[in-house]
Amino acid sequence: MADANNSPKIVVSYRRADSAMSGRIFDRLVERFGQNSLFIDIDNIPFGGDFRKHIADALTSSDLLVAVIGRDWLGRRENATARIMNAADPVRVEIETAMRSSVPILPVLIDGAVMPDPEQLPDSIKEFAFLNALEIESGRDFKVHIQRLFGAVAQFLGGKVAAEEAVASGTPVGLLSPTPAPVKDRKRSLLPILLGSLLLAALLGGTLWFLLRERSSSQSTGPTAAPEFCKALYRVIAEARTQFTGILGPQSSGLWTARIQAPGWQDCTVRDWTYEGKTIRYYSCSLPTYQTLDEINARLNVERVNVKACLGGEWIEHQLPLDQGQETVTYEAGQNDPIVGLRTSYYDSSKDWTLRLTVDAPQAR
Repeated sequence: MADANNSPKIVVSYRRADSAMSGRIFDRLVERFGQNSLFIDIDNIPFGGDFRKHIADALTSSDLLVAVIGRDWLGRRENATARIMNAADPVRVEIETAMRSSVPILPVLIDGAVMPDPEQLPDSIKEFAFLNALEIESGRDFKVHIQRLFGAVAQFLGGKVAAEEAVASGTPVGLLSPTPAPVKDRKRSLLPILLGSLLLAALLGGTLWFLLRERSSSQSTGPTAAPEFCKALYRVIAEARTQFTGILGPQSSGLWTARIQAPGWQDCTVRDWTYEGKTIRYYSCSLPTYQTLDEINARLNVERVNVKACLGGEWIEHQLPLDQGQETVTYEAGQNDPIVGLRTSYYDSSKDWTLRLTVDAPQAR
């Protein structure tokens, strides 16, 4: 473990596929605990160096390993065993080294991921499956979840953080119990009580205001802004990386009923579309039809707000107007990531409009 006289040392472990979200978490931890306390990319090994020794040197002097777990943290591969089963997998080596060195591990689940089952892990890290994990979502709850992460990290670091903050500000860490000051006399002892009562009243009033504001916000952004919709969308995006194989239901007429039905939407399916010799697989849900262009555009704007709130700032929005007032809005995070889309369409036969939510597999680019 690190010397108690030094700054705490926190190492962040993650898969490259989760680098965007891991970077956000790392930046927030730096803001809270300081640049000197955070370490990432410990597998950036010099050429010719033994990465196992490099990881061991970094971790054995650490106070905490924050393990970011995305939907494909196991590293599943087609026609091959998962990367986590490979003894040379850097993520596996990081977990093994931390457990062997008795370095505490805090699993952080991002965007709807779940902890792996013991049967999915090599014997050396099966106990990792039983650690209590913290969840962080990239949508509008991100700030709230980050605060929970700060509290959990502070509890792991214990007195080391308390000592550093006491030097910096003269106050104890909020999650740690402060040592009560001796009471000089009765008049002085009443002052903290009075101040505490005023502070409690202010906190209760602020909490009530926040809850009322959140309730008003959720009512104004439409039904699909609910956390259940965001979680479903995160899962679909993760499944897109493996061609949706984990959510394919019964097949009929060239499409599959999706095992994930997005709340607020209907008829969610997975289908293949062949164009110019290239087959694209995508997930698609629809809404009930609308009769006018104004109605469909109003609903499109509502769903744009909802989808953007779920995806967060890493996803870039692109707007593409089409013929007859039809429109496509897409969201992209990176070159090898799935594409999320909202698409309006007009049907001459029925004289109505429809709005679809789509998630294209990465091969669709």
